Amino acid sequence: MRPLLSQETAQLEADAFVRRQQVALAAEVKAVLDSWVRFEQQEKENEQARLVKAIVDKVLKSVSEDKTQKDVLVWAVSEVDREYPVPFHPQFLLVVDEWWWFRRASQAKGNLSIGRSCVGR
Repeated sequence: MRPLLSQETAQLEADAFVRRQQVALAAEVKAVLDSWVRFEQQEKENEQARLVKAIVDKVLKSVSEDKTQKDVLVWAVSEVDREYPVPFHPQFLLVVDEWWWFRRASQAKGNLSIGRSCVGR
């Protein structure tokens, strides 16, 4: 009976060795795959950073152009007009017109007073 027991023990040890080798191989494969996933993630982040930089540079260049600034100003004024419509009152034109003529006459005489208004005269 003794040889059978040692034969079984040898077989069990051989099976355990094979299992340990399989576990070690699986761990090595997992480490390689994890490394590859980290590499791909880093590449995606780098590409996104390059894309963001290119877009920001393009926008900043565009914003510095006079035409773009004018377009943005026109758009902003139209948005304010749309959101907060001011009811048109014909007397408004008379007040503005009177104010303009008063400013012009005061400038011609050289006695323009800062803050002086013609409204309510």
